[in-house]
Amino acid sequence: MTAARPEKQPSATSISTPRRILYAVVLLLCSLSVTLAGAELFLRYQKKSIQLSNDMDPGLVIYDSHLGWKLAPRWRGGHRHHDFDVRYSTNAYGFRGDFDARGGGRERYAVVGDSFIFGMGVDNKDTLVARLNVSAPAGRLYLNFGVPGYSTDQEYILLHRRVFDFGPQVVILVTYLGNDLFDNQLPFPLQADHAKPYFELAGGKLVLKNVPVPYATKPPGQAAIDLRRVVLGKIPKQRNSLLQRIENTELFQLVQRSLGLGTDSRGLFPVFAKHFADTLRLYDALLEQIRSLCRENDAQLVLVLLAGRSFVERPGSNSAQFQDFFRRRLADSAHRHGIAVIDLAEHLKRYSRERDVRLYYPNEGHLTPEGNRVSAAFLARRIDEVL
Repeated sequence: MTAARPEKQPSATSISTPRRILYAVVLLLCSLSVTLAGAELFLRYQKKSIQLSNDMDPGLVIYDSHLGWKLAPRWRGGHRHHDFDVRYSTNAYGFRGDFDARGGGRERYAVVGDSFIFGMGVDNKDTLVARLNVSAPAGRLYLNFGVPGYSTDQEYILLHRRVFDFGPQVVILVTYLGNDLFDNQLPFPLQADHAKPYFELAGGKLVLKNVPVPYATKPPGQAAIDLRRVVLGKIPKQRNSLLQRIENTELFQLVQRSLGLGTDSRGLFPVFAKHFADTLRLYDALLEQIRSLCRENDAQLVLVLLAGRSFVERPGSNSAQFQDFFRRRLADSAHRHGIAVIDLAEHLKRYSRERDVRLYYPNEGHLTPEGNRVSAAFLARRIDEVL
């Protein structure tokens, strides 16, 4: 009788190979997770360090009971940031640029706006207004009335109280699409701590509020209101929470910026039209008052629309979409009032794409010297065409 052969046992190799593959996959996933987490922590640390790098010599901004704040006359100082190291100066009237109250025999073009017109992040010679003066025809002078942080309401008050003392024949009002329309509704601007005047519409008329402006810092309730909350808080959720968390990571946003992801879209325009109706009505009333003020002072008004970096570099983002929405609506409003419009926002986006050049500082967000140069060259051509 033949002895039964023992049943063949699986070899050590046949047992361990699937396990080794599983271990390798798990190890790879763990390593990838640790690497991504480390990259995210590094990017957050880098972002915080860049934010803390912002350092300006004190004294440029001083309190004003009518406007909230203004620029100190004859101020000189430096501004250091991760993206730049520049110097600013103001004249005897508290504005940037070399000009006097009247005189000189030249036609005057007053350029009114916020920090982009002031020239945040560039030396005196590189501001948009300084560049305009370099190429200006004989007999013309551009005056820089840009004040960092101002919105349309403060610009209207500045025009009424100060700008027409300098006898401009043309007023160039630059509206920044990134936050001007939101700040018009607030007693404290979204990105500054100083109180400001603002207007409310009552019976179709503008009513000035918060004047005299209190000498106060932003309370916690106002400090909690930021641009993201103002805009995104009004948009219905379109993605699940996991995707939202992923898109909010610094790593995802870096990849998105690097690859130029995002396409033009107007999918949120109906939402914006509903939620920002009051915002647009207030701006429209302010624009009408500015137009009337210019007429009273025998000055022509030109509206310039300027967008932020996201509109130019990430056109598919929510930020780019609401700026594009405002860009179109404000142009329509100006045309209804018979006001000439120059679309600087669209020009910068097109120029940046065609030339593959960055016009905004990557971290601080204002126009670079090249961005100011390109903007001035475009405005110099268009101003004479629209007047």
